[in-house]
Amino acid sequence: MKNKKTVKKIISLALAVILLLALVPMTLTVSAEEITIREIATGLEYYDIVIMSLNDGLAVVFTEDWQFGVIDKTGNIVIPVGMYALQSSLFREGLAVVWNEDRQDGIIDITGNIVVPFGTYDTISSLSEGLAVVWNEDRQVGVVDTTGNIVVPFGTFNGIDSFSDGLAAVQNEDRQLGYIDKTGNMVVPFGTYRYGNSRFSEGLAFVLNEDEQVGVIDKTGNIVIPFGTYTAPPAFILQSYGLGFFSDGLAVVRRSGEQKTNEIGVMDKAGNMVVPFDTYNNIGSFSEGLAFVQNGGQVGAIDKAGNIVIPFGTYDSIGSFNDGMAVVSKDEQTGVIDRSGNIVVPFGTYDRIGGFVFNEGLSAAKKADGTWSILEISGNAAANPAPISQTARPTSAAVLVNGEDTSFEAYNIEGNNYFKLRDLAFVLSGTDKQFNVGWDRENNAISLTSSESYDIVGGEMAESTAADNLSAAPTASTIYLDGEQTEFTAYLIGGNNYFKLRDIMEAFDVYVGWDGEANTITLDTSKGYED
Repeated sequence: MKNKKTVKKIISLALAVILLLALVPMTLTVSAEEITIREIATGLEYYDIVIMSLNDGLAVVFTEDWQFGVIDKTGNIVIPVGMYALQSSLFREGLAVVWNEDRQDGIIDITGNIVVPFGTYDTISSLSEGLAVVWNEDRQVGVVDTTGNIVVPFGTFNGIDSFSDGLAAVQNEDRQLGYIDKTGNMVVPFGTYRYGNSRFSEGLAFVLNEDEQVGVIDKTGNIVIPFGTYTAPPAFILQSYGLGFFSDGLAVVRRSGEQKTNEIGVMDKAGNMVVPFDTYNNIGSFSEGLAFVQNGGQVGAIDKAGNIVIPFGTYDSIGSFNDGMAVVSKDEQTGVIDRSGNIVVPFGTYDRIGGFVFNEGLSAAKKADGTWSILEISGNAAANPAPISQTARPTSAAVLVNGEDTSFEAYNIEGNNYFKLRDLAFVLSGTDKQFNVGWDRENNAISLTSSESYDIVGGEMAESTAADNLSAAPTASTIYLDGEQTEFTAYLIGGNNYFKLRDIMEAFDVYVGWDGEANTITLDTSKGYED
């Protein structure tokens, strides 16, 4: 029989092992998806941690009284808590607007170094795309770069919005809307359109005309979705949060019906309704090809073709997808799923997980004891997302090739037009921008050769029979341009490869024009390609 000393030693050893195991970072493995998530820092005592605020493996941390600091992914302090007061929880492009003890505005970088000294300007706001909107003591507004140099002089405009897609909405004394570029030059003159949802996203912005009709313009001010496409009643009512902005080629929009019931739907860049109005009670913005939807009190997720990929009622809530994953909740417990709905972090493992899940492979999770851990993902969930099929709609636009009306069988996917590769080669053959198309069946490879006349194989420019929407799957073929492997956006539709028109025209320097009013595409080989 063991004596008391031996028993005490065994108990002490067991307790030590238990304590050691408690301190060892946890590793979760989902073998089916080859995903590994491990804790690279544990026991962090903060009120909140926001991973999505920064890049380069840094995170913003907050105390209970909302003082902020910055840590690296191993938990080491980069900017001590309480050094400055943060205007918002976000760093943008490695910079943040902060206050000092005298409540003067300044700009710091992610290491805490002062980039724009405190008190240089009366107010600093709207830091985006390397520019900040600022006010002087006379409450005149201007724009400065991230070193504090003035880009748009004070008093030039009465109002300036933050920059998005390289443009910013501005107002004159008559409160007319216009747009400027990042050098302060007018791109869209005042009075051309009225305010709608003025910021550009993915090259497009929603605006209103004098009749309160909604249209969509591109960055040159040209109309791409005509005013009155959806006319009163009902008409669009654009709202500021997640509505009227394009994401993944789609925009979530509302309209107000005759009974003032707010109906919500999804529109592509050509104005086609991908998800009809009143299909769901609520729709989130698309991220990585998926969006949450709500029907009654239940939530699910849809893909960009409107197909349900996560059935209603599977989870109580679904967050935005990032790095191939989303935070979900069920019965008041939190977990993480991948794009197929598979559970990656089991429910109850953590009390809370960062709202954007993983950003650059990192996330933050809060445990039951109130401490935080930094999580790191490895595997193929984000690196190799499954290809997403799209809905291809027959293109209604007319096409002029060097001034001649030409009939193509073409489709529109998310506001972009896709043409058969051989049809484009056929119509350009004999011009200065001609190219040939080759096919290597054994290696599943397509070759494009510039300045070479096209070899006809038969079936080119066949009379269009496109009448119905079709499913479009990403093209699996390898593509070579003049012997070099390259990337084009292409889909397999009805057994034929369709390429994004602008990709091919840019590759062979052919001008592409668009007349939204006439619904006409122009191809001109006498001019070069323009963005």
